[in-house]
Amino acid sequence: MFLPAAERSRGGRRQKTVFLLLAFLVPIGLAAWWTLQRVELFYRRNLQDTLGAVVSLSHEGLLLWAEDRKADVASWAQSEQLRQAVEAQLDVPRESEPLKSSPVAAQIRQILLPVVQLHDYSGYAVIAPDGTTLASDLDAAVGLKLLLQLDPALIDGALKGKPQMDSPHRSLVSVPTHTGSRLAHPIMFVAAPIRGAQGSVIAVLVFRLAPEREFSRVVHLGRTGGTGETYAFNRSGQMVTSSRFEAQLQEVGLLDPGENSILNIELRDPGADLTQGGVPTRPRIQQPLTRMAASALTGNAGNNLTGYNDYRGVPVVGSWIWDDDLGMGLATEIDVAEAFQPLRDAQALVLGLLLLAVGGALMMAWRLDRRAQALHDALTLRDDFLTLASHELKTPLTVLQLVTQRLVAAISGSDRTLSRERQKELATRIIRHVQRLNKLMEAMFEVAQFQAEGLTLQREPVDLAQVVQSALRQLRPEIDARSGAITANLESVVGMWDRVRLEQMVVHLLSNALKFGEGKPIEITLKRGLGSIQLSVQDHGIGIEPEAQLLIFERFGHVVSSRNFGGLGLSLCRVRQIVEAHGGRVQVRSAPGAGATFIVELPRYSRSVGSPRAAGAGTPANARARASSVPST
Repeated sequence: MFLPAAERSRGGRRQKTVFLLLAFLVPIGLAAWWTLQRVELFYRRNLQDTLGAVVSLSHEGLLLWAEDRKADVASWAQSEQLRQAVEAQLDVPRESEPLKSSPVAAQIRQILLPVVQLHDYSGYAVIAPDGTTLASDLDAAVGLKLLLQLDPALIDGALKGKPQMDSPHRSLVSVPTHTGSRLAHPIMFVAAPIRGAQGSVIAVLVFRLAPEREFSRVVHLGRTGGTGETYAFNRSGQMVTSSRFEAQLQEVGLLDPGENSILNIELRDPGADLTQGGVPTRPRIQQPLTRMAASALTGNAGNNLTGYNDYRGVPVVGSWIWDDDLGMGLATEIDVAEAFQPLRDAQALVLGLLLLAVGGALMMAWRLDRRAQALHDALTLRDDFLTLASHELKTPLTVLQLVTQRLVAAISGSDRTLSRERQKELATRIIRHVQRLNKLMEAMFEVAQFQAEGLTLQREPVDLAQVVQSALRQLRPEIDARSGAITANLESVVGMWDRVRLEQMVVHLLSNALKFGEGKPIEITLKRGLGSIQLSVQDHGIGIEPEAQLLIFERFGHVVSSRNFGGLGLSLCRVRQIVEAHGGRVQVRSAPGAGATFIVELPRYSRSVGSPRAAGAGTPANARARASSVPST
């Protein structure tokens, strides 16, 4: 059967059009599919690296904190005054009343209570070799062997001469808390041997810690995003740090109202999302451990990006490790919904753009490029941070290791050439480098907290000239060390400001000037304006390149190589946050080799009642606009 020529021509054009469309769309479809696969692979690898880095940094931070606590207790256990008192208390009958009423017990209390208050411990105990509590801030524990019963490994290890720290567990007697004395409250201990005059271990000094305080705060530094949390758990699969979701856990019935999650939450999979009204299929005690906990408790480190249920039944991805020395594991997790939302957005975007053919393909490529660039920027920021942090932490850690090894050699007797004066000097160096590490960690934590939560001010009438003078006194050792001469031209001016935050701001500006001022004179000027003030800090050092002036007020912004000058690039970011929280602005005037002048303008009184998130919540672009750079004059 023959068709008319017009029909054949129309059919041919239709076939040709379809063929051309297919020839165009199939490669685009294949390219889109390949791109989606690559983006997902890259994203998953980046997510895995990020989770692994978070849990590793949290682990290292916890180890550093634990060693610091053990070293602190060991140093107090070497007190000659404490040793003599303990030797006298050992002669008292091992019964509760004689031990409590002994005059030596009061002497021990006078020695150790100031230490407890100084280091924010919860209490103390002195344990005899047979496990009897010779002295304690808790009278109910004196004369008993409760601590030996509670944690025999802790006492045994300390009696063998090595400082010990255990994981949190419940108290056997009532202990004081911020809400009153409570029985079976979570506690943890750090212990060190007390040696007699002949060098043998005669007792154990133990300090009690509240795990919901410093221990939990160290671990919580690893929290990421809106649903991410990092937590520790013990060999029984119980959480030993506070959960980020305690209010949520109380709502679903896993915690009683006002109850803390430490030792009260087992890492079990309920089989249903309790936060969405899911109902478990079996009682809590019969529920299996979460996939993460089951792996970690066998001593394995690992990660899971396919998703598994956490202790709330919420699908999460995570990374984890187990540390036998600490006797606990660490895990960092984030909800699957949040973890893969950027990836899902990218996939939906690509598929939608594919339907728009040519225009859609071009739009898709443009958006994917932006996504890839944003992902690359985020990865670069992470890598820069890890490089800076490792560089800044490596030097004091290396020195601490070498100095500690030298002291250990002297104490053990293998190095008899080290004098007492030299030992004291080495101990002073240890303290100095530990303080440096603490300052680094505090700086990183404070800036991250400002960025996430904003900065709340405690306003009061403040004389800014007095604040500047206080900052100069605080920096006097650094000024003398750098042979810097500082000229201060200050007008007395009072405003409604936060005194502590303004002193931090001035300290950062002066430290920055000392650091980059090459030992040349520095001028600080305070002038009164109409309803405002202007504070300027001028140095005559290396100056700042024009392209760098827009970056120095951002996190990790460096004018020069951090390897030459050190630091994490946080101080000027903190200056900007403090200034903006007060409703002011900070500028810089500089040129290479001509020094730099930082100018702070502050209103003397609050212009409006703003949100406490006024500072630290902006995007990098907004930060550049606010922390404006002014050409050199």
